[in-house]
Amino acid sequence: MQDEFSHILEYCFLANSNFAIQKASGFESFINFEMGAAPLTVAEMLSTYSDNILRKNGLKVPPDQFEAHLEKIV
Repeated sequence: MQDEFSHILEYCFLANSNFAIQKASGFESFINFEMGAAPLTVAEMLSTYSDNILRKNGLKVPPDQFEAHLEKIV
């Protein structure tokens, strides 16, 4: 999602700093939003997902794709 919105910001809004600030603010709100009945944030769910991948090697892809996937999570 971040890549897609960065692309839109760059090409549709000419990387306008006001739009960039609002995009960052919106993403921060999204990441810290508590979801569902259990008070978990998106950031906590992403960290748990990353931990499971690293501990159990739960992602069955070649090493170069593995690194790229973790990089996108971060």
